[in-house]
Amino acid sequence: MYLWKCWRDSRNRLALYSLACLAVGIAGGIGALAWTREMAYWEALHLKWYRPDPDPFRWIWLVTLGDIQDYMNIAVVWAGMTLGATSVGREYSSGAMAFLLTRPTQRRRFVWTDWGLGMAEIFVMLSMFILGAVPFLIYVSKSFRSSPGVLLLIMVVVAAVLYSLTHFTTIATGSSMKGLSLSAAVVLFYILFPTAMNEWWHVDSLLKAQQWTFQVFDWAYGGEVHPHWGIMALWAAVAIIFPTLSQLWLERREV
Repeated sequence: MYLWKCWRDSRNRLALYSLACLAVGIAGGIGALAWTREMAYWEALHLKWYRPDPDPFRWIWLVTLGDIQDYMNIAVVWAGMTLGATSVGREYSSGAMAFLLTRPTQRRRFVWTDWGLGMAEIFVMLSMFILGAVPFLIYVSKSFRSSPGVLLLIMVVVAAVLYSLTHFTTIATGSSMKGLSLSAAVVLFYILFPTAMNEWWHVDSLLKAQQWTFQVFDWAYGGEVHPHWGIMALWAAVAIIFPTLSQLWLERREV
């Protein structure tokens, strides 16, 4: 029953976000076709076309997916934090939490049901970018198919961290807006504080650690795909920690 309630509350948002992501992916795929036409034009004029990869079609794959990643980064932040803010913690402000917690059901089921559905929806949303672009890329060349899956996995892992963080702060504060504000504050602190410490106090250890974790976004160099699996595993572990904290918080909270 609770799964159906979560789905009913979020399905319109899922459809809207997914269509927006699909449109951007299709636009990126059309852009890949434009690249092929421009390369053909330059080659017809016997002019040198600069590209870091000797395989022009492999280069088009990487450039297109790199451009799409820029838009996926925005979608990751938006989807992760907005879905987290409308997770099970919102039931406090709506007045439904007292009803839920008095049901003969383990409280952790509410947390993990809501979290699991939210992660599935995030995966669907982000997949729309790839689904929109890849058919065009395969039309350009079928020789390079590994990187879309790698890019999608990276984006899902990063979105999972933001979603899980906001999921926890919403439960901890008992409010969607307070949870979203607290989550945004944590993200800003993580991004800005290491740089501030380096600039003002010449302490670069935090900045180096931050830069190491941000290497997860560097999934391709010079035509080669080499994801940082260790960093991805770290982010995935962080993403699991927050719903676990949500479970512990909800189990110990009074009705």
